[in-house]
Amino acid sequence: MRPANLGELLEIMRTLSFTLLFCLATTAPAADLRLDLNRTGSEASVRLSGAPGQEYLIESARGSVEQWTPVTSFILSDPSRLWMDAAADTGNRFFRARTADPQSFANDFRLIDQNGVSRGLYYYGTLTSLKAIVLTFAEGNYNSFAPKIAQLRTTPGYTNSVFFWTIETGANNTRSNILKEATAAGIGWPVFHDPMQLVTHDYDAHFNGETFVISRASMTIVYRGVIDDGVSNYVAAALTSLNAGAPVITTRLEPTLNTLTPRLPTVADYSTVIAPLLQTKCIVCHSSENIAPISFTNHESVVTYAASIKEQLLANRMPPFYADPQYGKFHNDTSLSNSEKAQLVDWLEAGAPRGNGPDLLTNVPPLPPKWPVDLGEPDQIVTIPMQQIPAYGTNAYRYIYANATNTEGKWLRAAVIHPGNRKVVHHYIVWQGHSNAAMLSGVALYAPGRNEQPFPDGTGVYLPPNCDLTFNLHYTSDGVDETDQPELGLWYASTPPPHELKRIAAINYLFTLGSMAIPAGSPDYEVTANASVLDGQPSLGGIVFNAPVRLYSLSPHMHFRGSRMRFELTMPGVSGKQILLSVPTYRFDWQTIYNLEQPLDLPAGAAINVVGAFDNSEQNLDNPDPTIAVKWGEQSWDEMFIGYIEYSQ
Repeated sequence: MRPANLGELLEIMRTLSFTLLFCLATTAPAADLRLDLNRTGSEASVRLSGAPGQEYLIESARGSVEQWTPVTSFILSDPSRLWMDAAADTGNRFFRARTADPQSFANDFRLIDQNGVSRGLYYYGTLTSLKAIVLTFAEGNYNSFAPKIAQLRTTPGYTNSVFFWTIETGANNTRSNILKEATAAGIGWPVFHDPMQLVTHDYDAHFNGETFVISRASMTIVYRGVIDDGVSNYVAAALTSLNAGAPVITTRLEPTLNTLTPRLPTVADYSTVIAPLLQTKCIVCHSSENIAPISFTNHESVVTYAASIKEQLLANRMPPFYADPQYGKFHNDTSLSNSEKAQLVDWLEAGAPRGNGPDLLTNVPPLPPKWPVDLGEPDQIVTIPMQQIPAYGTNAYRYIYANATNTEGKWLRAAVIHPGNRKVVHHYIVWQGHSNAAMLSGVALYAPGRNEQPFPDGTGVYLPPNCDLTFNLHYTSDGVDETDQPELGLWYASTPPPHELKRIAAINYLFTLGSMAIPAGSPDYEVTANASVLDGQPSLGGIVFNAPVRLYSLSPHMHFRGSRMRFELTMPGVSGKQILLSVPTYRFDWQTIYNLEQPLDLPAGAAINVVGAFDNSEQNLDNPDPTIAVKWGEQSWDEMFIGYIEYSQ
């Protein structure tokens, strides 16, 4: 039975006193598209006739035709196809078919898995041996799908060509609990936590076990829905097609059971919530005369870049603070919390409404004073020659040498390096001596948004007479020929401080001395600096404190191939270890010193080990040359492995 129009269909619904299923076929090419429906018991059989090679979507509605939901989509390989709907059950249910929308792109995201490893989807975009990435969304209940995924992982042909990932959507879950549940379910693949369901919402996932097959070559979703229906395994069929370079026939089969508990988006007010958030977290770089390529100067400027902002947030590229929030607290933390990120994404997805109230972004914050107000004018200023920054191209690190011209040794209570042109300055580092190895004797650092302060209370840095200094400068071209001349301000202490501020480096001696190299093409070559003892000597260069110390900051340092680093504390007489800092996504471009929110007092015998890894593969787009083995060296195309630790005794 085919009603002539929607009004007739609704009239039939009102007059029927028994359960019946209707079909409504719509849209182009209308002459080729037809639905025929039969029902046997609780099961409906739907036959779709159309143009072979065309992809069609079948949708259904219950009780009325005001809200249609997807059911299945497939490419017709013959003039017609029969589909059995086991979910027909009771009540009026309607079906319609239409040509399917084009395959949707799989948007990029970066999350941290149950083992603390950070992974980004688009990182694998150039891995040609990879055919597909399979995402399964879940809210616990891993046993309902884990055996099916485990079986797929062992299928011949999938071992190296398919990655399987699970995304946990439970807002109140924790990474430690996810690890426990994943281990109990026999899961040996990454399980990421998406506590604010930003990725879940972006992929429009609604059911526990709902699975997405992503073609690596096109970064499109080629199948979504149930893994299988008890008869056919649709994920396996999609993977087989991708491996063979053939089109995926069944592209969707919507689950009907075990819905995920959704986080309800809330649209925050622009004037009182969003604009202040942008001012606090973004304007320090995204403002006029600053380093970022775009400025947020009003509501309209934010709307212009709304899609890009969302992309940067989901890919966890901005703001550029890469410490794993599970470990430690840092007073220079510029990251967005999970709730702040959700506020911003929800607002962007709602169309970035302006609302009422003043636009705080039009109130451009003044540039900070040349020298911190609480320090006053420096006792001495050290300058270097004017630097020329070309309009375009990549700028190599510059090493400029100067002398402090101090005729006698002095104790510094503070040191601040002031940029001459913030628009092109990515960062500066100043240290004593003319060797890169002398970075241990650091004096000052500048990075956009960094809040310059005196050295920690009761500490200072000793500057020997006629101290040589190295200015390490990193610039970013902005499309115009620019100049820059930094100034280093020095503030001297009237009396020696009670404690000297020291910096020590955890290193791997085998790597440093050239006995070890990062293999060519290796995507995750792990290096450690362990505070172990071999024949009475430190074996790999971790740190053991022989007296009580106060810990202030931690800083990983590698070059373009550096990918991750963490600092682990072991205490004398205490089993286990405490992670002080984990940077699962190391970025050479951002030389961040992670300042502890509260200094940490450690007893004699406390040890800090450092574990890190290098990515010397083609997937690392910053890699200067993935075809060579890489050894220790001072140039950025060489490598270093240093865990800097700042402390006092």
